[in-house]
Amino acid sequence: MLICTGFAGGLDPHVRAGDLVVADNFSTPELSGLARALAGERPHHFFGPLVTRQDPVEAVEAKAALAAESGALAVDMETAPVAEACLRAAVPLLAVRAISDGAETALPVPFAHWFDRERQRPRPWALVKYLARNPGQIAPFAHFVRGLSPAREALADFLVQFLSQPA
Repeated sequence: MLICTGFAGGLDPHVRAGDLVVADNFSTPELSGLARALAGERPHHFFGPLVTRQDPVEAVEAKAALAAESGALAVDMETAPVAEACLRAAVPLLAVRAISDGAETALPVPFAHWFDRERQRPRPWALVKYLARNPGQIAPFAHFVRGLSPAREALADFLVQFLSQPA
């Protein structure tokens, strides 16, 4: 099996930063069922569709439009091609995403200003330059970054519990 994890942006207003979304539309039903049983009635675990886009969905208005169009709980940039490869190879997949930003939150710094997609790494100097030119975005960006730790912890806790289940 393969477990595809990472961050996603919330599209549904009930899904908040730090929550987990298990993508039922990409996950193998058996693995999704195991995750659902593990989650039980936990309030910050959601099960439903995830949508993948090549570029980040940064604006609140764009998130609302994508939510209306897709019906998805969240959006990421990786899961769809991973799911296609797993389907072709007959590898069971569990897709779990930690929410980095809710539907009501715009990304405070445009993705291209702080992340080099080609090299798959942050662009610290570009980020510093952007924030120097846009000092009003420093506090929102710091808040966004602080919110990643609880999301990362929730995802790690879930994975430890999921992988600790008897086979």
